[in-house]
Amino acid sequence: MTTLESLKETVKRELPRWLESDPAFREAIRSLTANLYSRRDETNDWFHQTLEEMRRERERQDALWRKNDERLERERQEAERKWEEQNRKWEANQAELKGLHEESLALGKRIDRSIGALGAHQGAAASSSRLRTHGHQYAP
Repeated sequence: MTTLESLKETVKRELPRWLESDPAFREAIRSLTANLYSRRDETNDWFHQTLEEMRRERERQDALWRKNDERLERERQEAERKWEEQNRKWEANQAELKGLHEESLALGKRIDRSIGALGAHQGAAASSSRLRTHGHQYAP
């Protein structure tokens, strides 16, 4: 093992004890490595700032969701109102069609009776006419 490798092994082994027992040495090492790491207060500030940004974003998203939910509820109520209106129109239309159908059936019956009566009248007139042409007089 070379002298450099031996020195590195000794530092790795002894460094924790030196840092713990020698505040001046600990500060010297911290100063040498300070540019490699964030300070605790900087890390805490960054962490709290990030948490605050996340909280604000969550509140913003919650407000958007509430607005969206309110819009959807209004749309649902409007659709329900329109559906009920269409149902009322449908029922009124069905009642009107039923009335027209009943009127049509009644008219058909009246026409059938009229045709029947006309046929009976024509039949009687034809019989009367035949009787007169054959020399018989029809007397009602």
